Amino acid sequence: MKKFTEKQTRDFYNSDDMIYRSFWDKEGNCHWGYFPDEKISFLQSMTELNKKMLGLSVITEKSNVLDLGCGNGNNSFFINKETKSKITGIDLSDTRIENAKKVLAQKSNEVKNKIKFLQGSATKLPFEDKTFSTVWSQATIYHVHNKKKALKEIARILKKDGIFIFDDLIKPNKNISNEAKKLVYERLLFNTDFDFVSYQQELKKLGFRVIYAEDMSWHYAMSYWKLADVAEEKIRKGENKQFHEAYKKLIFAYRETWKIMEKGDVGWAMFVCKKL
Repeated sequence: MKKFTEKQTRDFYNSDDMIYRSFWDKEGNCHWGYFPDEKISFLQSMTELNKKMLGLSVITEKSNVLDLGCGNGNNSFFINKETKSKITGIDLSDTRIENAKKVLAQKSNEVKNKIKFLQGSATKLPFEDKTFSTVWSQATIYHVHNKKKALKEIARILKKDGIFIFDDLIKPNKNISNEAKKLVYERLLFNTDFDFVSYQQELKKLGFRVIYAEDMSWHYAMSYWKLADVAEEKIRKGENKQFHEAYKKLIFAYRETWKIMEKGDVGWAMFVCKKL
């Protein structure tokens, strides 16, 4: 497997925002979805994932939440709207943090007093020990090339009995196909040592009690299948012609991801943990 750096990931997400907005979500949401009904749209599936995670997180108005890998800030605004909690969003991408700040500038003073955004790395979080009651993270930790260091940082900044709720990619098979390496791992600039069980074992070593774990691999593959449908429709209608060549490459990778998931060469899981 190729080795990737934090700078590569930062550059990647600083440059790709407009492509993702053009067919994932024009508002800047960029994460996979949850499908209680496979007939729902991809946009709705992202909302369903947010609702599912919020229900498991026990966030209240008194919570102090770190949105780790906040991207364009969509989830930070969602959590605050639903709970009125205090949110700090942090992301590696300068571009996406600036996008989040621009949206925040248009919000009410009440929201501005509750939410802030800053650029930073998950491996060196700029916060005191035991600062947050909750850490929320979506489609982020697989991008962190020193995953164990990031998980230690999360444990450090969480208060006792604090909740860490997140999703991450997993590797069910130790030996994966060259197709999986190219179309999933190298395309997304990541690798992982964890499967569904070993991930939970690592979390326990770091002082977490895993209170909920779900293999979400089917939803991961379904997300990409739905996104491929959206991109194909954009091409058919002649929309966003400047992105059509990129769409074609992504459509191929997204369709193949379903087969790769079924072989066990990649998976997706959600965990809810309590800091002991």
